[in-house]
Amino acid sequence: MGNTKWKEQFTEVLIPFTKAHIKFFSPEEKDLAKEWMEKGNH
Repeated sequence: MGNTKWKEQFTEVLIPFTKAHIKFFSPEEKDLAKEWMEKGNH
């Protein structure tokens, strides 16, 4: 959650170094983000 432009840049840097699933949520979607993490999608 947070600034969209920063998230895009951060993702570009991280992708070559991780096999993790990266998904971004807006602050309004915090409940969805929590649900996503609880399902083990991290």
